[in-house]
Amino acid sequence: AIFAWCRKQNENIIFLQETYSTVNNAKLWKAEWGAPLEFAHGSSNSRGVAILFQKRFDCKIIKKSIGPNGRYISI
Repeated sequence: AIFAWCRKQNENIIFLQETYSTVNNAKLWKAEWGAPLEFAHGSSNSRGVAILFQKRFDCKIIKKSIGPNGRYISI
């Protein structure tokens, strides 16, 4: 449901916090979003951030830093 809502926002970049994402669900989430997506994983019940890019947004990530505890992503 969150990805459907994000698509409707018509924004090129969307920042999410408290995603509760893990390495195990990242592949599924990437498939559901269907566009570039960057994660900093927390656990299944805390932390986690993500940056979602729309398909139409043309960008190239030159450098990124992902926080080890799921607190930040710097791109």
